[in-house]
Amino acid sequence: MWSRHQLQELRTATACRLDNATKGPYRPRKELKDDDGIADLDKWLNQKVILTNAPPGSAKHKGRVTACADHRSAEPVFTVTFPDETKENVSQSVLRLPVNCLTNQVLKILLLGSLRPSSPLSALRTPGGLLLHRISLMIIDGWNDQISHRPKAEGLLVTPKLRDLYLEGRRGWLNERSPPTDDRLQPAFVVCHDMLEFPPFTGDVRVNMLPIRMGDEKSLPKHLRAYQKLIDMCPIHPSERGKIGYLTVHESEVGQGETQRRGGLHTEKMGGLNLSGEKGFSPAIQHHWGIGLFHYPDVYVGGLYIANSVDNSCEVFDAVVGDDIIGPLGDLEHVRDLLGKTGTPIQSGQLVWMTDRTPHGALPQPKSGRRQFFRLVAGPVSHWFADHSTANPLVPLPDDVQVVRGDKFMMVGQTWKGKESRDTGREEEEGKGKKEGGETERKLEASQQLSAEGGETELQLPGPWPPVSASSSSAAASASADGAAAVAGGGVGGAVPSLSFESLQEAEGRFCDAV
Repeated sequence: MWSRHQLQELRTATACRLDNATKGPYRPRKELKDDDGIADLDKWLNQKVILTNAPPGSAKHKGRVTACADHRSAEPVFTVTFPDETKENVSQSVLRLPVNCLTNQVLKILLLGSLRPSSPLSALRTPGGLLLHRISLMIIDGWNDQISHRPKAEGLLVTPKLRDLYLEGRRGWLNERSPPTDDRLQPAFVVCHDMLEFPPFTGDVRVNMLPIRMGDEKSLPKHLRAYQKLIDMCPIHPSERGKIGYLTVHESEVGQGETQRRGGLHTEKMGGLNLSGEKGFSPAIQHHWGIGLFHYPDVYVGGLYIANSVDNSCEVFDAVVGDDIIGPLGDLEHVRDLLGKTGTPIQSGQLVWMTDRTPHGALPQPKSGRRQFFRLVAGPVSHWFADHSTANPLVPLPDDVQVVRGDKFMMVGQTWKGKESRDTGREEEEGKGKKEGGETERKLEASQQLSAEGGETELQLPGPWPPVSASSSSAAASASADGAAAVAGGGVGGAVPSLSFESLQEAEGRFCDAV
């Protein structure tokens, strides 16, 4: 979140820029035919934007928007250059930032909008890019304030003191279970065991968020009871036994370079979703998936446990993030550069406990083969997505869990359709409501879901931009990750995620309204 002082400073700087837009050194660049060729934004991106490691000032930078990584710096530093409006595209304005503007969906809107003469964001373009640099740093500082880097669990010598966190408008149990995000002794993840043995691979097991009664083997369907020994290995707090947990098991063949589960950096705690079914702003609804508290040693409350059977196919970061930077469905690709170059890869047989605010993500599988994935959410959840989850006829959902029907990816305008996007076959049929007992469903129908019209992705300003709409898109997350990899690896001509002209205009409008 920006402080009141920062917002006032930004408004003042923008107002001065607008007042001087027609005189002095701030004279706007001459309007060219067809909006300087930027009306066809996809074509313009291909012609004008490159990713390169060539040093600033070289011929490759003339008349282009470029980004390159500075490998001489210990911390990630990306140099972005773009034409200087006062010198007919010969001289370059340079931004040195810890985030790559061309792969970050928030900063890219700011940068590209400032370069387009017809955009209201062009008022932010000053000689040398000083105002643009200042605003970008303010945004990045706001993200950094929401990231709490944590120590390794084995380095802790004291027990974190648990304290209540009272949040207005939240359910009572959240006051008891919410982890203090400012407690730097609270680890982000812990390796509980490193010699876990999976049951024999069948290739016929796939359930997602199946409600079970923790500690009660009889609450498991028969075809899943081979996984009871993995559940028993989870050091669940005694106060959690007998309560409802949520089991995910996925067995499948995975090709080389592919991911079995959802790719991209994310948390299990989701950002706000637009469940009203209407476009535009809707109040953010927070989604909790286990929360998680750590008592040293080897005592955990809530959180989630994950394990898999393939080395280096998942990574987790030593950090816990705040609500304000968590995007829809937990997306965190916009802050990847701020978390460090790489996370800690999880090895086969390791059982890892983490909070629902811990950044993690699937990695491309090193080679083709069988993979088994296990996850147990041992804490409370606020929402259960029926179209993506598996019902258990033996265990009804708790009454305080809201059941959401509809495609959760369409609810935020995403077009990503990975292997986790919708369970198929038996699990999908079971997920449509085979529940018994006196369970109370609070159905939140998403009747008018956001969709991608005309085959073009609708870009929405991502969640970390309060007070803009909490409904946002991270459809280009995987493409952004590819672009970041190209920069880090020294590739030239790396792909930049494509945007439609109308989508950029809409995003710019919301951006300016927020300012």
